[in-house]
Amino acid sequence: ADGLLIGSPTIVRDVLPPLWRALSLLSTVKVRARHAAAFGSYGWSGEAVGMIEQRLRDMRLPVTPSGLRFKFAPTAADLESCRRFGERFAAETSAG
Repeated sequence: ADGLLIGSPTIVRDVLPPLWRALSLLSTVKVRARHAAAFGSYGWSGEAVGMIEQRLRDMRLPVTPSGLRFKFAPTAADLESCRRFGERFAAETSAG
């Protein structure tokens, strides 16, 4: 893949367990994505996006752009931010 886009809500100050499992499986193979990014929602603390980004960096993947977060359910403005985030990620991935 040219890019790897991973998302998770923050639940009890952590990433969802199935996502940790998926990332651990990915770390056993040589992932050759040119770009990686993270996104997610949160209610209070919002650590999941940063935790995913760190895991991707630990896998030696270039993480760009900075992760996207929104509180609770996305608003119309949040959804527009998501579109711009995806467009920027796709542009960086195809340019990369």
